[in-house]
Amino acid sequence: MRKFRIDTKAGREKLEPRSSAYYKKIDKGKSIGYLKGKTGGSWVARLISPGENQQFHKIHVQNTDPQRVYGEALKKAQEWFDLKSRGVQTDYLLNDAIEDYILYLRTEKSNDVWKTAANVLKNIPPQLKNTPVYKLTTHQLDIWRTSVVKQSDDPETVRKSKNTSNRRWSDLRACLNRAFKQGYVADRTAWERITPYKKVTKGRQIFWTPEEVERILEESRKLNPDYYRLIKGALLTGARIGELRSLKVKDLLDDILQIRAGKTGHRDMFLSPAATRFLKLCSRNKTPEAWLLDYHGRQWPEDYHHKLFRKIRQLAGINPESTFYCARHFYISRGLQAGITPDLIAKNCGTSPAMIHQFYGKFTRKAQKEAAAKIGAALGIQ
Repeated sequence: MRKFRIDTKAGREKLEPRSSAYYKKIDKGKSIGYLKGKTGGSWVARLISPGENQQFHKIHVQNTDPQRVYGEALKKAQEWFDLKSRGVQTDYLLNDAIEDYILYLRTEKSNDVWKTAANVLKNIPPQLKNTPVYKLTTHQLDIWRTSVVKQSDDPETVRKSKNTSNRRWSDLRACLNRAFKQGYVADRTAWERITPYKKVTKGRQIFWTPEEVERILEESRKLNPDYYRLIKGALLTGARIGELRSLKVKDLLDDILQIRAGKTGHRDMFLSPAATRFLKLCSRNKTPEAWLLDYHGRQWPEDYHHKLFRKIRQLAGINPESTFYCARHFYISRGLQAGITPDLIAKNCGTSPAMIHQFYGKFTRKAQKEAAAKIGAALGIQ
């Protein structure tokens, strides 16, 4: 058999083009190969384990210096051999990790938990999902994480988008950590380098008085009738702006409002008589598919309400740090003051009782104090 060399430029030039690679043994069962074509060549690593079929790995070489190409190919082949020796599955894509993680959540966790994670992870761009887990870089992951952070002159918009980014990143990080624990990847440095945004969990809690709400509604009515209906809807329901923007006439069923695009999934919101009358008025002469709270007959443009609210805030003379979200604070805090339990408010507003206690503690403590006094009086013990 004629001797050949693939570790030098001259040796590779002497090779005849063929369909199978020329292999050079590196170690027991480990070889690096050069596939010679009519117009060039490519590199491949081959691993033969006792009692197993051959495994191949295509090597992508970026070095254009013919004298150094072999060195880079050899280095990458050794890296692949090392990964295989540690049990790393080099063909295990991020998409595979996502599917495995969602199946795990669906089996072990509640519906809300797995559905929320699935909604986040399945919307990761295909280019990232088709990347092997072991090849993911900090840069790739951080680009995805920061893609949801909004550029805005409204601090509350930026804060909320960073908070959203943190929650989404938490889902992906948990998915990647499980892939590591299952042995699909040997190193998790790429995602451990990324730290979540700090101090974005909540903004300043501002609670309007009924008098301030009257001024807000009056100035809204004068500035923009569509905006007046939008913010009044928020005040009467405690719904989030995204939920309000997505409402259609068909979602209003007498005293129940079907929230289809809620942050925590679908829910039925029970309405007060005042809210029912108001929303039915908003739906008058509209088709079932029409927007319930519209902007000139169309869906409200995303984030445009911030611009209008800044004008209203100034005209009404309220706290300059107030945001549209304060309408939700108003609804929840007034409900607690009226003696409604945190559990019922949480269910109607699409949040958790724990969040109600965390953010509206001064109102829940007052209700607890009043409840204790009533229990004491009912006991009849002096």
